[in-house]
Amino acid sequence: MKAKTDFKFNDGGSIILLHPLTEKAQNWICENVYYEPWQKFGNGIGIEPRLFEVIFTAIQNENLTISN
Repeated sequence: MKAKTDFKFNDGGSIILLHPLTEKAQNWICENVYYEPWQKFGNGIGIEPRLFEVIFTAIQNENLTISN
């Protein structure tokens, strides 16, 4: 059985949308990512590319899965 991916991201160039796909991922965002209401896009969060690498690494360090 294939493991479910916790996060997906879409790189739009000037903004990267991070989408939590599991409850574990949603909880991780609530505990670790501060964002303003204007950064919310549906169930995703808009993140500046310069900040995304830190978040990407933190997600992996927590043994969560992320793909584009």
